[in-house]
Amino acid sequence: MTKKISLLSITLGFVSLLILLPIILIDNMKPSLNQNNLLSINSKDISKIEKILTKDLATALINNKLEVGGWNGHLIEDDFETYTSIAESAFEGNQNIRSITLPLSVTSIGIKSFSNLTLLENIALPGVTSIGSSAFTNLPKLTTIELPVLRSISENAFFGATSLKSIDLPSATNVAAGAFTEASSLTSINLPLVTTIGPSAFVGVSSLTSIDLPSAKTIGPGAFQGINVTSITAEQVTEIGAGAFSDLSKLTNIELPNAINIEQNAFANAISLKFIELPKAETIGDAVFNGCTNLKVIELLVAQTVGINAFNGASNIVKNGIRLTESIDINFDKANQWGTSSDKLDLSGTIYPIPPISPPNDDGIDWILWGSVIGGVSLLLIIGIITGILIYRKKASE
Repeated sequence: MTKKISLLSITLGFVSLLILLPIILIDNMKPSLNQNNLLSINSKDISKIEKILTKDLATALINNKLEVGGWNGHLIEDDFETYTSIAESAFEGNQNIRSITLPLSVTSIGIKSFSNLTLLENIALPGVTSIGSSAFTNLPKLTTIELPVLRSISENAFFGATSLKSIDLPSATNVAAGAFTEASSLTSINLPLVTTIGPSAFVGVSSLTSIDLPSAKTIGPGAFQGINVTSITAEQVTEIGAGAFSDLSKLTNIELPNAINIEQNAFANAISLKFIELPKAETIGDAVFNGCTNLKVIELLVAQTVGINAFNGASNIVKNGIRLTESIDINFDKANQWGTSSDKLDLSGTIYPIPPISPPNDDGIDWILWGSVIGGVSLLLIIGIITGILIYRKKASE
């Protein structure tokens, strides 16, 4: 009997241990705050726990360097070796920092983390994959920045970076609204994987003369409005927002072979543009070519809808200069409002199924017209000469 009781006690004890062991382990792994208010756990492996450099810690870091003396304003990798992210506004407004180099361990930057640093010139962020909005806003002396693995450029990320001349973002796929607004010295951008350009992303980038967006699919409203660019290549773009390329007074060449939907005022006041080919465009919004005073030929080969005042002010379009095939739903009376000159194309109720032509070289269209006139006159002259010879021979034989 005693043996049975002992065996039962051992069995119950073993079962109790099995029940209590997971509870003990789980309780031992509960998170706690250490002396720096950083999240930690009672485990040997803490390498995977996110360690955030807060604003208070950032202030303490700078103050310590200033107290020691002799600091040159450079924050180096060793200053951040225990952190994986920089908190919101961590260094915002600091007037001592001249350069920042983060270790690969830091992968994220919070909202306004490095904004309003008036002396900051260089930033190297080799491991950062995400940044908060306005992360680098108003850095008037910033000239170089390294972000090789950044995936998305947040809203107003480089707003007001007036000294930044070039930027290479080989891994980014998205440029948010206002990302480079007023980056007035920017002359070179490399965005090979970007698929989306947000609203007003490059407004005020007055030094940029050419743009190549090999992967872009969508251009947001006003994305490139009012800058001095002369050439734009975006061969994969299908959607163009309102005013995306408006007020580009120096634009002479634009390649958009896959554009499908083009919203209102997209190319308004592109006064230097003479030719545009949109072979896949289905929808042309209101006033898309408004004020394009030098535009001579437009090819809309599959257009289904053309909006009100689409060609208003495009007063140099040559006769038959708008080339359409099988287009429908066009309000010609409202679309054709560029002038009353008799040599301009009359769109009142007529569709012209004209085959595509090559872009004109300068005044190429005028030369084509003059060539036709000269050719016709020459043909009549030749016929007259031959007729005269035949009549002369006939009279001579008599």
